[in-house]
Amino acid sequence: MSTVPSVFGTRPHLIVQGRRLPVLDIRCDADRGEIARRLATGVPAAFSMGLFTIVRLLRAVAGRDDGALFWRVKRGRPSWSKLPMFTRPGPALRLADFSVVHPEFRHLGKREAFAALWAHGAPLHVVVPVRQPLRLVPDSFITHPADLTAQAASSPAAGDRVVGVATASMFWMDDPAWHDLSVRLGVGAPPRCWLGGSSFNDHGAPPPFTLEELVVHTERRPDLPYEFVISDPHFEASGCHSSHSLVRLPLTDEPAKLVLLRRGSMAADWIEEATGYPVRVLPSAPLASRAPGTTDSSLRGAAEQLALLRGR
Repeated sequence: MSTVPSVFGTRPHLIVQGRRLPVLDIRCDADRGEIARRLATGVPAAFSMGLFTIVRLLRAVAGRDDGALFWRVKRGRPSWSKLPMFTRPGPALRLADFSVVHPEFRHLGKREAFAALWAHGAPLHVVVPVRQPLRLVPDSFITHPADLTAQAASSPAAGDRVVGVATASMFWMDDPAWHDLSVRLGVGAPPRCWLGGSSFNDHGAPPPFTLEELVVHTERRPDLPYEFVISDPHFEASGCHSSHSLVRLPLTDEPAKLVLLRRGSMAADWIEEATGYPVRVLPSAPLASRAPGTTDSSLRGAAEQLALLRGR
């Protein structure tokens, strides 16, 4: 086993369980083209984004949903815990239903205003109500009211998360490399496909944050199906090693505040400062997985370092 990339031919690889897995750098223009080409064929990849996630294109065909892979990777993940969608704000907005959003937040239905939620440059999940039915979007992305009720039944503290509308989590970071990859993937992939993701860990266990930790994790889990690695030297160098914060747009009958569902790489006060919107932290909001010794302050410093590394 090699815990660092080795070179075979012209590309770096990892050697894991006897497999040679290409390592492609999202910061390299030529590699981004290859990443988009591979993802467009539907193969899964391990993607470095502060932690390692498995990503793959999903599509709903004749009512079938091919998202079972993600529950196999994240063993113990409840069926009600749906997948985030890796997408630019523009395509995400086309799925949203702003008729049920609080009137003071309905201006976010404009693309420029919605995209500004990520203008700070840090990764963030934004949960939005979605139009129903969405027959061409896999149900693996859609959190229905029944899913939230099932979550509350298994964990009564989560009763404060129950809402009466369908939602989806839109995950993005305002980053030129991410934007370029998303555009290339949109051009090369079959129509009506969406990129889904899930962290590389058993439910409730810490994920791998670095390339070396990914190798160790894969040695323990030889059943993991990814076929190549999307590395990000900037993320690794910044030390921004955490799962990411999750906020939901407020609904009509709620206070006019973003609703913090999970405390991750962006603390509530930073989200307020960065977006300009007040934040209401749910009592049930858990602390996301983060590397040992990581604090809210160190994560903010790491995100600022990441912005410097990519030239923002």
